[in-house]
Amino acid sequence: MPDDSLLIPKLTPDSGLDTETPNQEVVIEKPKAKLNKKLLIGSGILLFFILIYTIPLLIFGVTANKQYKNNISPVITSFDSADLGKVKDDITTIKDSLAKVMSSYKLISWMRITPFAGKYVSDLGHGLKGATYSLEAAQIGIDTVSPYLSVLGYVEGDQGSGVASESGEITAQERIDFIVSAIPEIVPKTGEIAQKMSEAKIEFSYIDSNRYPEKYKGKEIRGKLKAGLDMFDMAATYVSQSKPLLEVAPYLL
Repeated sequence: MPDDSLLIPKLTPDSGLDTETPNQEVVIEKPKAKLNKKLLIGSGILLFFILIYTIPLLIFGVTANKQYKNNISPVITSFDSADLGKVKDDITTIKDSLAKVMSSYKLISWMRITPFAGKYVSDLGHGLKGATYSLEAAQIGIDTVSPYLSVLGYVEGDQGSGVASESGEITAQERIDFIVSAIPEIVPKTGEIAQKMSEAKIEFSYIDSNRYPEKYKGKEIRGKLKAGLDMFDMAATYVSQSKPLLEVAPYLL
């Protein structure tokens, strides 16, 4: 073979460049592992929703129960309208208790958008607001009339207790004259009371007594709730109509 000849290697189908890729470990996820992963994720989501529901409800329930048992219930049981000093203290006590309950209610107020329970959570919020406005109206009323009660025969004791008494030193005509002179000072406060009662009436109007059961554990629920709402509505109406009457009262007296 001449020296200037060119040698070309013979290529076969099995020859050529090495195109094999490095060995790679192929991981095949077993169906059981996939199921466990889904169960773990689902359990975590369920636990999250349980916590965001349970913890706020627990805090609210404990707070409301504590305030009712320690403050509100004793005040209702021992209420005495003849004891002006105690009435003032009782209103302040209940207002403070409601403020604490309202503060804890904020933790569950978002539940108003949830189905079924949302309506009851919403009613609870309206009830708390309505009660707060009502107490504010009562406080304004007592603070307004208390300076004039002594002239009308009401004496407040040294310990803050009041007892009704008749004073022979003040004639009926003098009392009427005093009332006539005091009414112009009372009328503006009547407007404030009527405003608070109107705000309370609006809050209570959102509560539908028909969505509540007639009885629960043998206790009447719907009937008492409806009667209470109707009674307050009537009282708010009377208060709103009292201002025009008081304005003409000096002339009538």
